[in-house]
Amino acid sequence: KAAGAGVQGVDIPARFNVTADYPMAVLQDSRQAALARAFINYVLAGGQQILARDGFAAA
Repeated sequence: KAAGAGVQGVDIPARFNVTADYPMAVLQDSRQAALARAFINYVLAGGQQILARDGFAAA
């Protein structure tokens, strides 16, 4: 979707289609823990609409 008209899609039969998980976590010894938490909060809130628009599905 994001690539626009310059890219053609290929339908993949459901039995061959693979989904990917993208886990998120704040590392225990992170020097940027607050920033990591803010990013996760963003993705779990309004960021899901952006991800859905680009073809990602919520778990």
